[in-house]
Amino acid sequence: MMACEEAYLLGKYIRSIDAQATLVLGPVPTTAEDVFKNYLDGKETFRIQGEKVPNRRGIERVMQLLGGRTMNWSSFSGAAEGARAKGGWIVGGYLSNWIGAEIPAPFKSGFRVVQDILPNELTRNCDVLLPSAAWAEKAGSWENFQGKLQAFDSAITPPEGTRNDAGVYHKLLGKTGRYDVDAVRKEMGEPFAAVKLPTDERAAHEPAFEFVEL
Repeated sequence: MMACEEAYLLGKYIRSIDAQATLVLGPVPTTAEDVFKNYLDGKETFRIQGEKVPNRRGIERVMQLLGGRTMNWSSFSGAAEGARAKGGWIVGGYLSNWIGAEIPAPFKSGFRVVQDILPNELTRNCDVLLPSAAWAEKAGSWENFQGKLQAFDSAITPPEGTRNDAGVYHKLLGKTGRYDVDAVRKEMGEPFAAVKLPTDERAAHEPAFEFVEL
Protein backbone atom coordinates (compact mmCIF):
# COMPACT_ATOMS: atom_id res chain seq x y z
CA MET A 1 0.00 0.00 0.00
CA MET A 2 3.06 2.30 0.20
CA ALA A 3 4.23 4.62 -2.55
CA CYS A 4 7.52 3.61 -4.16
CA GLU A 5 9.30 6.64 -2.69
CA GLU A 6 8.04 5.87 0.83
CA ALA A 7 9.20 2.26 0.59
CA TYR A 8 12.60 3.39 -0.65
CA LEU A 9 13.13 5.86 2.20
CA LEU A 10 11.93 3.46 4.89
CA GLY A 11 14.01 0.60 3.49
CA LYS A 12 17.05 2.87 3.38
CA TYR A 13 16.48 3.93 6.99
CA ILE A 14 16.04 0.35 8.20
CA ARG A 15 19.21 -0.75 6.43
CA SER A 16 21.07 2.17 8.06
CA ILE A 17 20.21 0.60 11.44
CA ASP A 18 20.90 -2.99 10.41
CA ALA A 19 22.48 -3.78 7.04
CA GLN A 20 21.29 -7.40 7.42
CA ALA A 21 17.64 -6.51 8.05
CA THR A 22 15.04 -8.39 6.03
CA LEU A 23 12.61 -6.38 3.90
CA VAL A 24 9.21 -8.07 3.72
CA LEU A 25 6.51 -7.49 1.11
CA GLY A 26 3.16 -7.18 2.86
CA PRO A 27 0.14 -9.38 2.11
CA VAL A 28 -1.54 -8.95 -1.26
CA PRO A 29 -5.30 -9.52 -0.89
CA THR A 30 -6.91 -10.80 -4.07
CA THR A 31 -10.37 -11.61 -5.37
CA ALA A 32 -11.48 -13.19 -8.61
CA GLU A 33 -11.18 -10.92 -11.62
CA ASP A 34 -14.45 -9.04 -11.94
CA VAL A 35 -16.12 -8.50 -15.28
CA PHE A 36 -18.45 -5.52 -15.51
CA LYS A 37 -21.26 -5.80 -18.06
CA ASN A 38 -23.65 -3.29 -19.57
CA TYR A 39 -27.01 -3.72 -17.86
CA LEU A 40 -28.89 -3.26 -21.15
CA ASP A 41 -27.14 -5.63 -23.55
CA GLY A 42 -25.04 -7.76 -21.20
CA LYS A 43 -21.81 -7.01 -23.07
CA GLU A 44 -18.55 -6.73 -21.14
CA THR A 45 -17.58 -3.10 -20.49
CA PHE A 46 -14.35 -3.44 -18.50
CA ARG A 47 -12.39 -5.63 -16.12
CA ILE A 48 -10.69 -4.85 -12.84
CA GLN A 49 -7.67 -6.70 -11.51
CA GLY A 50 -8.09 -9.23 -8.74
CA GLU A 51 -5.21 -7.75 -6.71
CA LYS A 52 -6.65 -5.28 -4.24
CA VAL A 53 -3.45 -3.33 -3.59
CA PRO A 54 -2.15 -0.54 -5.83
CA ASN A 55 1.60 -1.09 -5.72
CA ARG A 56 2.71 -4.70 -5.35
CA ARG A 57 4.99 -4.49 -8.38
CA GLY A 58 6.40 -1.13 -7.33
CA ILE A 59 7.35 -2.40 -3.87
CA GLU A 60 9.02 -5.45 -5.42
CA ARG A 61 11.02 -3.13 -7.69
CA VAL A 62 12.11 -0.98 -4.74
CA MET A 63 13.13 -4.02 -2.70
CA GLN A 64 15.23 -5.20 -5.63
CA LEU A 65 16.78 -1.73 -5.88
CA LEU A 66 17.72 -1.75 -2.18
CA GLY A 67 19.13 -5.28 -2.40
CA GLY A 68 19.87 -7.52 0.57
CA ARG A 69 17.61 -10.11 2.11
CA THR A 70 13.90 -10.00 1.20
CA MET A 71 10.87 -12.20 1.83
CA ASN A 72 7.23 -12.35 0.78
CA TRP A 73 4.45 -12.25 3.36
CA SER A 74 3.53 -15.92 3.05
CA SER A 75 7.05 -17.10 3.87
CA PHE A 76 7.51 -14.55 6.64
CA SER A 77 4.18 -14.93 8.44
CA GLY A 78 4.30 -18.72 8.13
CA ALA A 79 7.70 -18.98 9.79
CA ALA A 80 8.08 -21.34 12.73
CA GLU A 81 7.25 -20.08 16.20
CA GLY A 82 10.96 -19.94 17.08
CA ALA A 83 11.80 -17.67 14.13
CA ARG A 84 10.75 -14.48 15.84
CA ALA A 85 12.05 -11.12 14.71
CA LYS A 86 14.10 -9.08 17.17
CA GLY A 87 12.20 -6.05 16.03
CA GLY A 88 10.33 -4.61 13.10
CA TRP A 89 8.84 -1.51 11.48
CA ILE A 90 5.42 -2.52 10.21
CA VAL A 91 3.46 -0.36 7.76
CA GLY A 92 -0.20 -1.17 7.12
CA GLY A 93 -2.43 1.31 5.33
CA TYR A 94 -4.93 -1.31 4.22
CA LEU A 95 -8.62 -0.41 4.17
CA SER A 96 -9.45 -3.52 6.17
CA ASN A 97 -8.17 -5.53 9.15
CA TRP A 98 -5.26 -6.95 7.18
CA ILE A 99 -3.50 -8.65 10.08
CA GLY A 100 -6.46 -10.82 11.16
CA ALA A 101 -7.32 -11.98 14.65
CA GLU A 102 -3.83 -13.19 15.60
CA ILE A 103 -0.40 -11.61 15.35
CA PRO A 104 1.90 -13.62 13.05
CA ALA A 105 4.50 -15.66 14.94
CA PRO A 106 7.53 -13.53 13.95
CA PHE A 107 5.88 -10.43 15.46
CA LYS A 108 4.81 -11.94 18.78
CA SER A 109 7.92 -10.60 20.46
CA GLY A 110 10.60 -8.03 19.80
CA PHE A 111 10.40 -4.26 19.54
CA ARG A 112 7.57 -3.26 17.19
CA VAL A 113 6.96 0.08 15.51
CA VAL A 114 3.56 0.07 13.79
CA GLN A 115 2.40 2.67 11.29
CA ASP A 116 -1.23 2.24 10.26
CA ILE A 117 -4.55 3.97 9.66
CA LEU A 118 -7.00 1.46 11.20
CA PRO A 119 -6.89 -0.38 14.54
CA ASN A 120 -5.89 -4.05 14.58
CA GLU A 121 -4.04 -6.55 16.77
CA LEU A 122 -0.67 -5.02 15.90
CA THR A 123 -1.71 -1.44 16.70
CA ARG A 124 -3.03 -2.68 20.05
CA ASN A 125 0.14 -4.63 20.83
CA CYS A 126 3.09 -2.54 19.73
CA ASP A 127 5.82 -0.49 21.39
CA VAL A 128 5.44 2.59 19.20
CA LEU A 129 2.30 3.51 17.25
CA LEU A 130 2.50 6.12 14.48
CA PRO A 131 -0.72 7.37 12.86
CA SER A 132 -0.27 6.89 9.13
CA ALA A 133 -1.53 9.07 6.30
CA ALA A 134 -4.07 7.61 3.87
CA TRP A 135 -3.41 7.35 0.14
CA ALA A 136 -5.28 10.58 -0.64
CA GLU A 137 -2.96 12.45 1.73
CA LYS A 138 0.27 11.36 0.01
CA ALA A 139 2.33 12.08 -3.07
CA GLY A 140 4.46 9.52 -4.87
CA SER A 141 4.24 6.85 -7.53
CA TRP A 142 2.76 3.39 -8.00
CA GLU A 143 3.52 0.69 -10.55
CA ASN A 144 0.45 -0.96 -12.06
CA PHE A 145 0.02 -4.59 -13.10
CA GLN A 146 1.36 -3.78 -16.59
CA GLY A 147 4.60 -2.43 -15.14
CA LYS A 148 3.77 1.24 -15.77
CA LEU A 149 5.01 3.69 -13.14
CA GLN A 150 2.53 6.51 -12.53
CA ALA A 151 2.87 9.56 -10.31
CA PHE A 152 0.11 10.87 -8.07
CA ASP A 153 -0.24 13.92 -5.87
CA SER A 154 -1.96 14.47 -2.54
CA ALA A 155 -5.57 15.58 -2.73
CA ILE A 156 -5.85 16.71 0.91
CA THR A 157 -3.48 17.33 3.81
CA PRO A 158 -3.25 14.80 6.66
CA PRO A 159 -5.31 15.59 9.78
CA GLU A 160 -3.69 17.43 12.65
CA GLY A 161 -1.33 15.19 14.61
CA THR A 162 -0.55 12.99 11.60
CA ARG A 163 2.65 13.38 9.62
CA ASN A 164 2.95 12.30 6.01
CA ASP A 165 4.73 8.92 5.95
CA ALA A 166 7.53 10.06 3.65
CA GLY A 167 8.03 13.10 5.88
CA VAL A 168 8.68 10.79 8.84
CA TYR A 169 11.34 8.82 6.96
CA HIS A 170 12.81 12.03 5.52
CA LYS A 171 13.40 13.34 9.02
CA LEU A 172 14.70 10.04 10.41
CA LEU A 173 17.31 9.94 7.65
CA GLY A 174 18.59 13.31 8.86
CA LYS A 175 17.51 15.20 5.75
CA THR A 176 16.79 18.89 6.10
CA GLY A 177 14.14 21.04 4.48
CA ARG A 178 10.79 19.85 3.20
CA TYR A 179 10.25 16.44 1.67
CA ASP A 180 10.69 16.66 -2.12
CA VAL A 181 9.27 13.66 -3.97
CA ASP A 182 11.04 14.58 -7.22
CA ALA A 183 14.41 14.72 -5.42
CA VAL A 184 13.80 11.23 -4.01
CA ARG A 185 12.96 9.86 -7.46
CA LYS A 186 16.16 11.37 -8.81
CA GLU A 187 18.11 9.67 -6.01
CA MET A 188 16.42 6.35 -6.80
CA GLY A 189 17.55 6.57 -10.42
CA GLU A 190 15.78 5.24 -13.47
CA PRO A 191 13.03 4.36 -14.15
CA PHE A 192 11.80 6.38 -11.15
CA ALA A 193 13.73 9.55 -12.05
CA ALA A 194 11.70 9.95 -15.23
CA VAL A 195 8.31 9.73 -13.49
CA LYS A 196 6.41 13.01 -13.50
CA LEU A 197 2.88 14.13 -12.78
CA PRO A 198 0.89 14.40 -16.03
CA THR A 199 0.25 17.89 -17.32
CA ASP A 200 -3.20 18.76 -18.56
CA GLU A 201 -3.19 21.57 -21.09
CA ARG A 202 -6.98 21.64 -20.95
CA ALA A 203 -6.90 22.93 -17.37
CA ALA A 204 -5.93 26.42 -18.57
CA HIS A 205 -8.96 26.53 -20.85
CA GLU A 206 -11.60 25.19 -18.51
CA PRO A 207 -14.57 27.56 -18.13
CA ALA A 208 -15.34 29.10 -14.79
CA PHE A 209 -17.90 27.42 -12.54
CA GLU A 210 -21.49 28.42 -13.13
CA PHE A 211 -24.10 28.23 -10.43
CA VAL A 212 -27.75 27.58 -11.06
CA GLU A 213 -30.75 27.41 -8.79
CA LEU A 214 -32.29 23.95 -8.57
